[in-house]
This record gives sequence, structure tokens and C-alpha cells, in this order.
Amino acid sequence: MTKQDKGLRLKFSTRGRPDQYSYAICRRGDKEVHIRLPLRVATNFHDDELKMPANVCLDVAVIKATDLKDFGSDQHVANEKLITFGETKHTVFAELVANFVGLVHEMQPQRLMNTDRSKAVLAPFLYVSGFLNRTAQGVEESLRKRGYDLDVYWRTKQLAEACKIPDRPAPAKTKKGRKVSKKAVRSKEAESLPF
Repeated sequence: MTKQDKGLRLKFSTRGRPDQYSYAICRRGDKEVHIRLPLRVATNFHDDELKMPANVCLDVAVIKATDLKDFGSDQHVANEKLITFGETKHTVFAELVANFVGLVHEMQPQRLMNTDRSKAVLAPFLYVSGFLNRTAQGVEESLRKRGYDLDVYWRTKQLAEACKIPDRPAPAKTKKGRKVSKKAVRSKEAESLPF
């Protein structure tokens, strides 16, 4: 958390100084990354000599550890700091899936150039919390066939599997005097989940 005295503060718009909002820090060994909600990041093609800045406010940005305490609402993080990113929408038509491919091209074009999917880093993803229409599913399927290093998730289970989050079984229902079946007992992995 960035401000201990204010508790958890989530950012829901493109406006606001990044240091005023909570973010996640993930560490493995000596490596550290930050996960921030919406964060303005320069495109891969940004150039300081442009009259206007070329940047995008990403819904979810995973960046190399970066101190953003001096960043203003309109400042952007350098593209070299971007590891991966995610966009979230509720209802998606084919045109929005195509727009996401364009965003991947602006932010990390190398993800579209090779057909070897990276296993080391989570691919940029579009998460659909609601409905993915038929033609959008067709575009998503064609993107998978092309081997682009990006993902479209429209079922929470798909996203959980991609992030290796174990399923959480439903609580066992019992009637008075009946024993709980072994199948209904939660796994140790599920018990350790923070939610």
C-alpha cells in the first residue's frame, strides 16, 4: 500500500497520481515487479521529440520495480519498464478484440511478430467479465491459430488456469447426522487461497 493511513485505495480512472493509489508488489528471489491499476505507459513508438506524448493508460500494468512518487497524473512510465499488461471489458464484440490486437502492437509489437508463445512471462490479456459474442470468439480462435503471444479470457476459470490458481471447491452441504464425503473436503491448495 502506498498510504498506510488511508488503507486500500483503488484507481478506477485515467486521472490521478499513481503514488496515491495501492498497488501489488511481487517478489521472487531478487526480482521485483509492481502491478498497478490503471497506469499510463509510453507506447513502444513513443519519442520524446513528438509534439504530443504517445502513451496509453492500461487497465492493468505489470512493470519493473519503479518509484512513481514524483509522477503526475499525465506522466507516463517508459515502455522499457512494461513487462505485460491486461485490459478488461464487460461485453466484447469482434471489433474490440481487433482493437486489443492493435493495442498489443502499440505497446509490445514483438508479441505479434513471432509465433513462439513466451512461457516465462504472462502474455498481454483481454479479460471479458461478461459476454464474448460469437464473432469475437471466432476472432479469438483465429488469433490462437496464428500463435500470437496474447490471450483473451472470457471465463474466469480460463484466467485462473492461466495464472495457475487452483479451483476452490464449493463448501460441502450436509444434512443433520450425515458425514461429509471425501470429495467435498477442500484441498490444502484451496485452503491457502487468500480469498
